[in-house]
Amino acid sequence: GLISSEFDEGRRQFGLVAGRMEGGTPGVPSTKWVDFLIDATGTEGRLDHIRSELLDNMMTRGQMSPHPLGGVDVDFATSRLRNRQGSLSPRLHFVGQLTKGVHFYTNSYEMNRNNVHAVMDDIFSVPATER
Repeated sequence: GLISSEFDEGRRQFGLVAGRMEGGTPGVPSTKWVDFLIDATGTEGRLDHIRSELLDNMMTRGQMSPHPLGGVDVDFATSRLRNRQGSLSPRLHFVGQLTKGVHFYTNSYEMNRNNVHAVMDDIFSVPATER
C-alpha cells in the first residue's frame, strides 16, 4: 500500500505515506515516520533505467561503474564498490539486485545473507582507523 516516501529535513526522518498501514483503515492514506529507510524493492539491473539521484551522482563523480552484465561493478569476494578507475572503495559495499552482473543469482535470501556476511567480514577485518 505504499504511495510515496520523502525525507523531511526538519524532522530528520522519512515519511512513508501508505493507503493502509498496520492497524490503519484500508484506503485512508496515513503517514508513518521512520529514522531509517532501506529500499529492498529490487531493480531491473540496468543502471541507465534506474531513477536514482544517488546512483546518478555516484556515476557522474566516477565513484562507481556499471558492470557489463548489469548492475554495479563490485569485488566478488567483498562486494566493495569498484570505481571508474577500477579501484575498490574502502568504505562502500553493495549487495543484492544491484550486484547482479557480478553475483549472478541475487534474488535469494541465502545468497544475499552470504554476501552480507562477506561484507561484514571485510568491514571488521579493516582497522577502524582506516575506515
